[in-house]
Amino acid sequence: MNMKNKLFLATTIIALASCSDNTYLGDQEGNANGSGAISFGSNTPALTRSTATDAAKLDYKFKVFGVKTVNSEDQRVFATGTSDVKPYDVWFVDGSSNKTTSNSNNWEYVGASGQAYGTTDHTVTLEADQTIKYWDYSATEYNFQAWSDINPSASGKVTVSNINKNTMTIAGTPTQLANFWISDLQTGAPASFAGHVVQFTFRKAATKVRLGIYETVPGYHVRNLKFKYTNNNSEQTSQKDNTTNPHAILNGKFMGNSTDSKVFTITYDGTTEKRPILTPSDAATKTTFFDFGEFVVGNNTYLGENSTDATWANTGATDHYTAVFPNTITNNNVDKMTLKIDYELFNETSGEVIKVENKTAVVPATYMEWKPNYAYTYLFKITDDQLTPITLDAVVIDDGEGKQETITTVTEPSITTFGVKNGAYSVGKNEYETGTDIYATIAVSGEIQNPTSKYFVYTATTSDATKLITEASVADAIAEKAIKGVTPVITCTAYTTNVSVVASVPAEDGSTKTVTGAIKMQSPAAATYVVAYKQTAGSATATSDAYSASATYYRMTTTAEGFYTIATPTAEQITNWATEKANFTTAPTQPVYVYKVIKVVEP
Repeated sequence: MNMKNKLFLATTIIALASCSDNTYLGDQEGNANGSGAISFGSNTPALTRSTATDAAKLDYKFKVFGVKTVNSEDQRVFATGTSDVKPYDVWFVDGSSNKTTSNSNNWEYVGASGQAYGTTDHTVTLEADQTIKYWDYSATEYNFQAWSDINPSASGKVTVSNINKNTMTIAGTPTQLANFWISDLQTGAPASFAGHVVQFTFRKAATKVRLGIYETVPGYHVRNLKFKYTNNNSEQTSQKDNTTNPHAILNGKFMGNSTDSKVFTITYDGTTEKRPILTPSDAATKTTFFDFGEFVVGNNTYLGENSTDATWANTGATDHYTAVFPNTITNNNVDKMTLKIDYELFNETSGEVIKVENKTAVVPATYMEWKPNYAYTYLFKITDDQLTPITLDAVVIDDGEGKQETITTVTEPSITTFGVKNGAYSVGKNEYETGTDIYATIAVSGEIQNPTSKYFVYTATTSDATKLITEASVADAIAEKAIKGVTPVITCTAYTTNVSVVASVPAEDGSTKTVTGAIKMQSPAAATYVVAYKQTAGSATATSDAYSASATYYRMTTTAEGFYTIATPTAEQITNWATEKANFTTAPTQPVYVYKVIKVVEP
């Protein structure tokens, strides 16, 4: 999937000059367009250029380690030392391009041991002599790794060790890893590097996450939240006291909390990009709850009332994010995440207070993989559906290649929706735009279900502008029409155009996630839609009683949705009641549905 690329690139130009020593070159001709030196930067128009702005993100420096393979033997490139391997330092000086043989695009690496290089406040002191390197065309393969630690203090740096071909070890806290950039692995035969360029794509080693809550309950404010979680099989409560606010603490399976320190082995995946994989040394050790940070609540502190004005945990941090360790399927460390809260509904006009307790929202494991260099937002919405559901309104996954936002009702079961338009995820909106493909997954206790034969999609309109289309009002309208046969203010009409069940959904990194089943609405027009999922089917037993004029009768045959409709027996049916009563029931159990309202608007 073509995601907008926001990652920055640090590129290595490898220009090989003609040499007289054909033994050194192997049996291929050299390129006579360069000086023979390997230099860093980008001077190939077809490639994305590494700018001073990009260099600043790396603090104007990075380290590189390389290995070439000649006659099946690995030889180090850009490395010094034997038992204690040291990578090469590379530094950026704007305007220095082509002033030395080894510098064609402002990146330099040649220097003497003990000397400081770079610019003011961005210097590198070399631990050993660093000499010019050349392409070796007798090599069958080169492998290049690069990284940059931009933590501000020497004592706060990530520990790097065990540097070897295609692997190394790092150790640090999430905050330290959030300032540690790792490049994708660059590998191939010398001739495979287009334009003699080794192009590094850097990604942060850590993940960042945040949590927000807002409400849409007409006539009420939501206040005084308490967060409940389980620790060592005992339920704990984080709530406001005289001096402190509660913390938003959720249960799940995590690689640790934000203050922990861990050791990770870095390897690379099998994708085209060969992205870094961080495997913890203690992968079997899991944390069963995670603290998203302080959550400001109180009698006079109300939740925000829309997704762009949500109340956030970790209010003191930039954009409310908390740095965390990656939490990936690769490490078998992904599970559903559970939010459990108490809160109050407060009416300012009447002073009425409704206490709501033990409301639970479950985020399916499908949306709980935390990948390095991504930002994840979990945004929950409290709605008015019988004052019981909490709607998980956004899981935003954002790295340099794109964003994904999902909207989930967390009644039980839950309905999760998200939209994809022109290869990009719809984010930061309360509606989807026309031209968007909308996907919906249904989860029970966090496990995605196959919706086949259990779902319906409707368009919803209202004849009264004061009657809002919400999950609660839609539930009432559908039941009122199906059971009583009357025309409600809100009209829900079956919608089947380009609606289907699919076996996979787009993932945050441009790949796909295989699911048990997902409802897909392909590019619906501007309107308000409703996704309905049958939680339990209805049932009824035909009446065996004599006819009674005071009884309420329902047909034994149901509507398409499975509702039993009220029906008054005709005079002829009453006359023939002995046989006709098999077609009627007096005490049906109506089906139970959960609903999700989706709005599609013109751009």
